[in-house]
Amino acid sequence: MVSGIADVEMSVIALASCLAELERYNGQDWQPTFVVHDSWTDSPCGFCIVYEYDKFDGVLGFRATVPDWAGAFGNGRADDPIGFGRDLAFLEIAEPLGTTVRHLRADRHNVQWRGDLGPALPCRPA
Repeated sequence: MVSGIADVEMSVIALASCLAELERYNGQDWQPTFVVHDSWTDSPCGFCIVYEYDKFDGVLGFRATVPDWAGAFGNGRADDPIGFGRDLAFLEIAEPLGTTVRHLRADRHNVQWRGDLGPALPCRPA
């Protein structure tokens, strides 16, 4: 675990990092514009973000699982939820959907989900 934050779930740290990075990118220069409607953690290593994106007509949901191995995107940082969240914001959420749009799964609220999904789609804990 990351030094000094061993008692905090990886998902909480990664989610906070991802949201901060989205806020930083939001609408600057050539960056897309986002409206984050909701976010939550659903496990010690999993989190969800529900958002709108100016390059997609509708509401999107993204579920991520923080890996417990080094270098999620080749950054070489072992157990780095901050770097993982930052990378996810830029490499997954801010990027155009491309062919991913064919694999979106709609929930009962018509949120179009993608990411690390199981058979049941994510829903906010009560």
